[in-house]
Amino acid sequence: MNMAMIVVHRKDRAALVRSGTAIRQKLSHPQKQFTLDIGHLPAGVYHIELYPGENAGRVFYGVQVVLSY
Repeated sequence: MNMAMIVVHRKDRAALVRSGTAIRQKLSHPQKQFTLDIGHLPAGVYHIELYPGENAGRVFYGVQVVLSY
């Protein structure tokens, strides 16, 4: 994978759907581990998705994160 895209979406509690993109970050040299700072985002449920550069329409990896303060 030469390039990848990280996308963070916030999940809307009322509708239980994605409410918009909070972070979009390109990784020009993706590695097995990377750091993504989401501490500045408000409390809520977020979906973090990694899209491969070769096939941008396909989610390569996804995880759900809950931020509470």
